[in-house]
Parts: sequence; C-alpha cells; structure tokens
Amino acid sequence: EGEDEDEGGVDLSLPDDPKRLYGLFLILFVCALLSKTTLAVLPGVVLVIVWWKRGRLSGKDFAPMIAPIVLSIGAGSLTSWIEQNPYIVGANGRDWQHSIFDRIVLAGQASWFYVAKLLLPHPFVWGLPEGVTMESPPWTVIAVPEALRAILPWPLMFSYPKWDLNAGSVLQWAGTIGMLAVVGLLWLQRDRFGRGAIACVLIYLGCLVPAMGFANVYPMRYSWVADHFAYVASIGLIVMFAAGMTQLLSRVAWAPLAGGVMLAWLSIVTIVHSLSFTNVQRLWTDTLLRNNDSWLAAANLGSFWRSQAYKLIAEELPGAADRDAVQRAIVSQYRLSQKWLERAHRINPNAHEPVFQLAMIAFKQRDNDRALQLALQSEEITARQGVKQFVYPKLLMAAIFSQQGRSEEARQIYLDLQSLEGKIGDKLPATFADARVSLAKIDEARLSGPISPNLSEADGQILGSVIENLSAAADLAPFKPNARNELARIMIALGRTDQAYEVLAEVLSIDKNNLDAKYLTAEAAIKDGSYQIAGAQLAELIRARPDQYRARLMLSEVLVKLDRKPDAIRELETLLKMRPEYPGAAELLTQLGGKVPTTQPTQSTQPAS
Repeated sequence: EGEDEDEGGVDLSLPDDPKRLYGLFLILFVCALLSKTTLAVLPGVVLVIVWWKRGRLSGKDFAPMIAPIVLSIGAGSLTSWIEQNPYIVGANGRDWQHSIFDRIVLAGQASWFYVAKLLLPHPFVWGLPEGVTMESPPWTVIAVPEALRAILPWPLMFSYPKWDLNAGSVLQWAGTIGMLAVVGLLWLQRDRFGRGAIACVLIYLGCLVPAMGFANVYPMRYSWVADHFAYVASIGLIVMFAAGMTQLLSRVAWAPLAGGVMLAWLSIVTIVHSLSFTNVQRLWTDTLLRNNDSWLAAANLGSFWRSQAYKLIAEELPGAADRDAVQRAIVSQYRLSQKWLERAHRINPNAHEPVFQLAMIAFKQRDNDRALQLALQSEEITARQGVKQFVYPKLLMAAIFSQQGRSEEARQIYLDLQSLEGKIGDKLPATFADARVSLAKIDEARLSGPISPNLSEADGQILGSVIENLSAAADLAPFKPNARNELARIMIALGRTDQAYEVLAEVLSIDKNNLDAKYLTAEAAIKDGSYQIAGAQLAELIRARPDQYRARLMLSEVLVKLDRKPDAIRELETLLKMRPEYPGAAELLTQLGGKVPTTQPTQSTQPAS
C-alpha cells in the first residue's frame, strides 16, 4: 500500500465483495472436482475448520456449503458409478462382494494402516522371501527371525499385501473399535487437549472415507490399501503431528538436532523409495521383494518380458547379422515371461490377465492349440468374475479361428463384439476398429472373384458390408490408417479414384510418411491414367526410402507408359543390382531390351519391402 503499481503486472488479489469471492470459490471447486473427485470431501473439511476456530456451527455456516455439498454428492456418485460400471472400470463382481460388516472392519484397519505409514515410513525388507536368493541383496534387506516378521511394520511399497477380511473374528474389529475410542476420547477431552486434535483426526478420517472400502474402488482388487489413497487425508495427521512436535521440542535444547535427524531420515526414505520407480522392471521387482505374494507384480513382470521379446522381434530381428542369437534372446525372454505369468496364475487363479498373456505367447510361438485353450480359459474366468470390458480373449480366439480356416466362427465373434461398441467402444476404440477391419477382410474373402465395378448382386451386398465395416473402423479410430487404406484400395478397384484420393489425403494429413497410402495414391493415379502424378509420387517415395523395391518396379512400369524407356531400364537395373531375385523385374527388363546385371546385391540397412 502506498507503492506505485506495476501496470504490466497481473492483479492476483481476491475480490472484496463476498458474493464475488463465493462465486470464485464455487468455480475453483468445480475445477477441483473435475480434476479429482477426491476433493468432494472439501465442504466437510471447511465445516470442521470453522468449528475448530469458533467452537460451534450455525445455520449461517452451513448455508454456503449447500451448493458445494450438492456438487460433491453429484461428483462422488458419478465416480462411484464409473468405478462400478462393468463396461467402464468394472469394480464389481466376486472381488468386491463384501458384507457391510466386512467393510466396517476394513475401514478401521485401513485408518490405522496409514497412521503407521505416516509415523514410521521405512524402506527395510525383513529378510528375503522364501526360496529367493540374491548374490548381493540391497542394504535395505535386513535378516530377522521368521517369528518377528509378522509383527514388524511393512516397508513402503507400490502394492501392499491384501489381507483376509473376516468380520466374524473379534480381533479384526480391534482397528474399528480402537479408532472409535480415539475419536470419542479426543471429543470428550477437547477442552483439555484443545479442539485442534479432534479436528485433525476428523479431517483425516473424513478425507479417507472414499478409500476405506465402503465404496468399490478398482485398485482394491490388488490391495486394500495404497499410499496414494491417503495423500489428501494425511494432511490432517501431518498438521497434528507437526503441531505436537513443535510444542514438544520447543521445550528442549536439542530440538534443532532432533529436527535435523527427522528431516535426514525422511529424505533418505524418500530417495530410497523413489528408486523403485526408476523403470517398470525395477518397480515390479522391488514390489515382489517386499510383497512376495503380489500376483499383480508377477503378472506385470511377465508382461514386461513379453514386451521385450516383441521389441526384439520388431526392431532387432529383421536386420540382425546373427539371427540365431536374436532368436535365442527372444526365446529366453518368452521363458522369463511365462515363468512370471504362471507364478501370477498360481497366486491368483481367478485373475484372467496372466492366462491371456500366456495365450498370447503361445500364439506368437505358433502353438495355436495351446493359445486357443488358454484364451478359452481366460474367457471363462472373465465370465465367472463378471468382467465385461476385457474382450481380448475373444479377439485372440477370432484370430486363431481365421488362421485355422474357421472363418464363420471368427466372423461370429466379430459380429458379437459389435454389440459392445456402444458401451465400451470409446474406451477401446483401436481394439474395436481392428475387429471391424478383420471382419471386413473375412467378408471380402467371401466374394466370388476380385473386386470390380461389375460385381454380381450377391457380391455387391457383401462388398457393401465390407465398406460399412471399414467406414465404422475409420470412425472408431480416426488416427489409425489401416481402415482408410483398405477403403482406398477398394475404391481404386471399383474405379472410384476421386473417393480414393479423398480417403488417402486424410491418411497422409495424419501420417505424411505412411507408405501404404503413398503406394495407393500412385495406384489410383495409374488407374486414372495420371502417369505423371503416379511417377512423381513414386519418385518421392524412392528418394525417402531407397530400399522400396516395389516402388522401383511400379515406377519402371509408369515410365514405360510415359514413353521413357531408357529411364525405365535404368530404374530396373538399379532394382536388380539391389535385389536380383525381385519378382517381375528381370522379365520386364528383358522385354524392354535391357541387360540383366550380374553384380552381387548390395546390403540394405533397412528391411526389404
């Protein structure tokens, strides 16, 4: 005040008008809910803080909270519906069938769990899991007697063990009764301890309610608790702890030393725990070291090694100098993947994902019988568990049926999946788009001959179904080019080159380097008699990718059409020097009067087309 304002600055001061201030609060609260509906607890937190400051609550205090409470109920209900909807998140079925008494027991246990984690976070593993040996275990592994492990606190970990719930056990009610006793004691002694203590505990418990187990939350399929469940709730306990430590240490001379030791310890714990998140493999390996019965960690390790095998197949194998070495590495990684996936299945036979991944490995290894058996098993588990959105076993079965010539069975699976598009199509658009493309290919194979403008009425109906499915696939996954490229190919065969150009322009606007779209553009131009356009397209493609042998042969044919016979001969000679056995090249060169070169082929650094 009294200083000159910076005219170029931004005024971040809050409005003085209470109505405008309240309006700003509502806008920001809506933004918070849209970001994370966990903030639905905020109205309750505000009321607790008002009570802490004033010692009472009146109607005037509740009135401004009516709108936020309504918004919170709406956001919470929407989130709960999304979580439990079998076609979206799917937090329902056997894994979430618990009585109200089990849920009350879990609420008490979970509330104490996070208290322990906040008061004593540590990275130590109390000895290696049974049957596990390590040459140089981490310094955080401390060997302790087996009898003590059950009572020692768990270390921080990504996925905690999931204990058994049993409301029929008196001991399991200890957490709930104990927490109610603490709340009751702090309430009765609020004049002695102050309202701050009970306010902090109420804020903690209130913020934790969404993650206590009263509502179905999908991560509780793997564990009842998770560190991130308590991020917001922990604020209440941290404030109380900080206030208590401040009062306690303010009376002793060594308070700075105690504070420094505490800060150093928390820093070490944070750094050590953060190392678990270095990469996927480290995350799940560290999780298994701390929670040896985590089927989630075992399944994800299996998934990791399967992805590594796929990576070798896609990136290393095509141009490998020593293909046998790469093949051995692929087999080794598949074995590692199978080892972990089978372990995950043993830990939790009711989990469908490990079985499906084993089916995918068998499929990649061309063991279709085993792949089909495992896919059926995975599908049976999903049906038994009430899982609706896991459609991958069906897709795998359809792919296997197609390979085995059982086209009608594959076709029926793809048709059945279309009924789910309206329910989960937005969640898995690429998956359903691929299913539509596969269905289109099966239907196209039913045609009595090649696609042409003079199809019979029966073939015309089949082709109409093909086009319909490809168009639907393009709408489901606009950024995937395969459906549009297939549409363009059909339009070219039908002589509708204008439509083909439009479709291909859409593909190239998304992916300007899409090879299939470039080839099809050239084919459309050839079909249209626009040989100059086709030649320019193919020449550009060859400049970008010299190893495109198909493009060189097509360009030679176009050059012949343009009466540029010498250029066509040179192009064919270049092609045959690179790939002497390329089909059709030597024959065309001979027809043009050229001489087939006898030089050795050059080695290409990129896979042949």
